[in-house]
Amino acid sequence: MSLSLPALTAAAALALTGGVTDPFGDKSPLHLAGGDAVGSSPTFVPYGYGAAPAGRKATPKTSAAATSQIVAALQQATRYCGWLQRDGKGEYVIDCLAERIDDVSRGMAGQRGYAQVRAVLDETARGLNEVARTNRAAAQRPTRFRTRDKGGAVTTTNRRLVPVEPARQQAAVAQALAVISEAETRLLRSAEDPSVRGAQFQRIAAAVGSNKVLLRSL
Repeated sequence: MSLSLPALTAAAALALTGGVTDPFGDKSPLHLAGGDAVGSSPTFVPYGYGAAPAGRKATPKTSAAATSQIVAALQQATRYCGWLQRDGKGEYVIDCLAERIDDVSRGMAGQRGYAQVRAVLDETARGLNEVARTNRAAAQRPTRFRTRDKGGAVTTTNRRLVPVEPARQQAAVAQALAVISEAETRLLRSAEDPSVRGAQFQRIAAAVGSNKVLLRSL
């Protein structure tokens, strides 16, 4: 994840006060600064999942620990996009989920035993991005968002997020819900495969499916 991406030109800045708890359990205001959204929210991609550090071998199969880290990453992705919704940037949420789910999948590179999960996450990210682009707001520019935690660590979205036209938001949400439902179903079917650990894939399916709550709040 890049920490030094060029700022975008923004026509206005959105300053929000803190102290309001969002439906996903945090108090992290975002505001536009130099075209990027910057706030006090924590960096959400946990260290330690994906490719193994130098000198260590990648886990050869699924494990409870690896699954927990993937689930945590997916939950943090949902929370990140929930901050946008809470702070009045709901038009970016669908593509935010696309970009964040893609980021989780990228972080799993080198992690054995989760090829089916990565395939589902990749397709889900593409599907959500397509929904956003199909219903794109012509009058608004795609924007890159960035967060800075209390320790100064910065997390930046890997690309600009595409906003949805407000008049098309309801239709876009319905389409995005269908994409998430399909992903959840595919993961649950994979959980029934005797070659994978069902309980672990069910946990990942639940983490993906929880995005329905956020989408229905738009």
